[in-house]
Amino acid sequence: MWLSELLGGRYDAWRQRLREWCYDAGEKHGKQRSEVVVVSCFAPLLRWIVTWWAQGEHRLALALDASTLSDRFTVLCISVVYRGCALPVAWCIVAAGEPGAWKPDWIALLNGLDGVIPAQWTVIVLADRGLYARWLYRAIQSLQWHPFLRINKGGKARPKGCDTYHWLATFVPVHG
Repeated sequence: MWLSELLGGRYDAWRQRLREWCYDAGEKHGKQRSEVVVVSCFAPLLRWIVTWWAQGEHRLALALDASTLSDRFTVLCISVVYRGCALPVAWCIVAAGEPGAWKPDWIALLNGLDGVIPAQWTVIVLADRGLYARWLYRAIQSLQWHPFLRINKGGKARPKGCDTYHWLATFVPVHG
């Protein structure tokens, strides 16, 4: 109703246009209808969210998540952690249960946000252990961001200057 009063036109026409907004171009009624390329909105969305930050606050947390909807699809999502909420700023949907790596999808999502956050800011990137991969860790570092990716406690690491790997539990032997 508000759009029809502000911009003119009938209420029903505006209602239909808004309903069709997310449809593919071929499924829309009328002439000169185009699709919304959602990926083109990711960087501007993050840029807009960054404007909310308090003056002088130059720290930002991003969260990576893969959420599966039954056996139909998986949503790979990058969100800004802001005031106790996760605000999705970049995502893609992949078919669930099909072979193939998510690496190209995560790389594209991360690279799509490159250069949006000012270089002098500290950006930490959080992810659950199911998403840990060396290539993801390095991709985050290549953006000058700081990866905080959970890992399995049963893993091993080789301290700098040491020839052998040690169980992670030996580095922090006491819980807490």
